[in-house]
Amino acid sequence: MTVSPRVDPAERGGVEISSYAGLMLDGGFRMGESPSGRPEADAIFRDAQGHTCTVKNKELFTYANGDHDFKFTDAQLKAWLATRCPAVNPGY
Repeated sequence: MTVSPRVDPAERGGVEISSYAGLMLDGGFRMGESPSGRPEADAIFRDAQGHTCTVKNKELFTYANGDHDFKFTDAQLKAWLATRCPAVNPGY
């Protein structure tokens, strides 16, 4: 893991996890709010082998009344990734 000595919005928060033995979703960073609260912003999936896939938050979250919720169960996410991000292996 690498941590930047300063918080800079241009760095998506300044924390980078370079290796993890599973599936990660990097939603980035937003000062004072959830980064996944922006439907048009990018989120990045990364698997244990380092394969990545960039998607829009609106593909992953539902939005209503100022709130957002993840759309998928684990099984649904695995099936969705197989078609939307075929190079990414969820590992489960």
